[in-house]
Amino acid sequence: MWDEARNSQLFTRNALREAQHIINLAATWNMHMALRPGLDTLKSSSSKNYTCPDNVWVSDEIHDNIIQCDILPAEHPVCTDHLPIITTIDISPTRTDPPPRYNWHKVEWDLLTKDMATELAKLPVPHTL
Repeated sequence: MWDEARNSQLFTRNALREAQHIINLAATWNMHMALRPGLDTLKSSSSKNYTCPDNVWVSDEIHDNIIQCDILPAEHPVCTDHLPIITTIDISPTRTDPPPRYNWHKVEWDLLTKDMATELAKLPVPHTL
C-alpha cells in the first residue's frame, strides 16, 4: 500500500503478515495515511536504496484538516537515514451558534406553576414496583 515493488525485501511472507496487522488496525480505527504513498522516507546507509517505512496516520476526524504532509529532503540531518517529515494540520476552531437558552428572568412564575400542576396531574400515582 505504501512502498514500491522494487523493495522486494519488504514483501516476504513474514513481512506481509506483519504489515497486515497495521492494515487491519488502520481499517478498524478508520485511519488514513497523510503522507503520499510511495514517498521515500528512508535511505539505507548500506545499500543507498530508498524505501517508505515511515508513515503519518491520521484519524477520520482530522483527515480533511491535513494541509500538508511531505518530506523535507533539504533538511535531512547528518548521520541519519530517515528523511524529516513535515505535517501541517488546520486546527482552527469552527464557529457554532450556541443553542437557545431559557431566560429565567422573564418567566411568569404563576403561569408556570399552573402548567406544571396540570401536567403533573396527568402522571400516574407513584407506587412501589
